[in-house]
Amino acid sequence: MRLLLFVSVFILAASGTSGSKLVKLHGCYLRRGSGANLKFSVSSSEPMTIESCQKDCSRYTFRYFGVADGTYCFCGNTKPYPKVPLFRCDQKCPGNYYQICGGSNSMVVYEQPATLATASA
Repeated sequence: MRLLLFVSVFILAASGTSGSKLVKLHGCYLRRGSGANLKFSVSSSEPMTIESCQKDCSRYTFRYFGVADGTYCFCGNTKPYPKVPLFRCDQKCPGNYYQICGGSNSMVVYEQPATLATASA
């Protein structure tokens, strides 16, 4: 399962889509209610991928984005809690089966590249 998450991050970093050059995987988190601390929910007409969620959340300049239950995208500026083992995030993304899009009541969480650059400057 960790290999799949690594592949997901590698593919995202190498995909060349707008704004997806470097994201930081924070791990798998329990999803409570409407996304725990990632409270802003966005919907997309495209099948869910990590890139589509990142793109949707970057429009609103949120620091973190996460995908849950294979189809839901959440955004926020506070990292969610609590963290759970990676095997809880085991659902493949409908739009890219090489990526993991959370799990049942869990979400895989990433940090936007713009905030990584700001944090390291």
